Amino acid sequence: MVRRVINWVAGVVLGLSVVAWAASYTESSWVRLHSGYGVLLDGGGVYVSRGLAVPVVNPYGGPGVGSTAVYSKQDFVIPLWLTLTLSLAAMWGVWRFGLEERRRAVERQCAGCGYDLEGIAGVCPECGGAP
Repeated sequence: MVRRVINWVAGVVLGLSVVAWAASYTESSWVRLHSGYGVLLDGGGVYVSRGLAVPVVNPYGGPGVGSTAVYSKQDFVIPLWLTLTLSLAAMWGVWRFGLEERRRAVERQCAGCGYDLEGIAGVCPECGGAP
């Protein structure tokens, strides 16, 4: 059950990372969130920045003095190669350790300690685990 959840989450993260990586090399712009933060996909990374309020004056001289948020690529960066690598490592780990358990089951070995259970019906005499 835990392995299925890990595999499912890693697969979703991997899929989202590939889509975000592909989208980061197209034309991109800052997306303003309700909390005041901005998010940008650009050049293989996800940039998160808190919007700094900068006063803006109407260049035509009329009423319109206010402020706008300016975002920076220097606040917080998540490189997409990192999310790709971590999700692939998690999926490989689930596959690798599941492979070992399947091999032991086929060879009639204890899943816990690897003791040969050929001809033994019941618990493992070595560790007490179920066959």
